[in-house]
Amino acid sequence: ENEEVSSLLSLFLAESLCGVPYPRPWVLEKDEEGVFFVNEETGATTLQHPMQGCLHDLASLFRCCWRLPTAPLQQEQVALRRAQWEESTDKACKAWYSVTHTDGRVYYCNENTDETTW
Repeated sequence: ENEEVSSLLSLFLAESLCGVPYPRPWVLEKDEEGVFFVNEETGATTLQHPMQGCLHDLASLFRCCWRLPTAPLQQEQVALRRAQWEESTDKACKAWYSVTHTDGRVYYCNENTDETTW
């Protein structure tokens, strides 16, 4: 992969993340060493974006589109895939809602899977 493709891929992924909410209960934090993600319910921390798997999928799609023969085809496919990815991640994030337990603690439920997490 050449440097131009790597730069474009990095820019594409960064732009794709703008405005996409982090899935609850993850939040972005920053300290003197840099940025990281914190699960507000469990206290778990990670340097990886909570949507890391989706980003890898998106990067693979970008590489496939980059190999298309003309710029208009590339741009069309990238825009289409980006819109699909944004819609999918937005839907996945919105599936989670908070519930207050009888003891006052807040936990989260996924309306599609009935999964719960503190």
